Amino acid sequence: MSAQEIETLLTVPDHLRKTLITVYTFGGVTATDVAKHTGRARAVESNYLNQLTRMGYFERVKKGREVYFFKDGFTFERQQRMAMSMGKLQKLSPELREIFWDDLLDAIHNRLSVLERAMYGAQS
Repeated sequence: MSAQEIETLLTVPDHLRKTLITVYTFGGVTATDVAKHTGRARAVESNYLNQLTRMGYFERVKKGREVYFFKDGFTFERQQRMAMSMGKLQKLSPELREIFWDDLLDAIHNRLSVLERAMYGAQS
């Protein structure tokens, strides 16, 4: 979570914080998704999501009958790609999933190393 997101969490009312954290954690979600995670009623989460959208924290996108809420920089297309990828991942055997996660962590580590070199190289 970024410093800006943490600062945001400290400024929102307590009753909205759990909803905000859920969207920050999962990216694009529906009120039903948030309700499952928070344990609150879907109608309550829908109300909170709409409040947070009006406050400028989220973007609201309607796709078919579903309404999705996204934090800045998270698009509906990225959410769809993630959902499709997670569905494929769930079909793999546990052994192949473990290999996948190891490969993914290696790729993330390598990419971060490249970005750190670029960042620190630019500061030198």
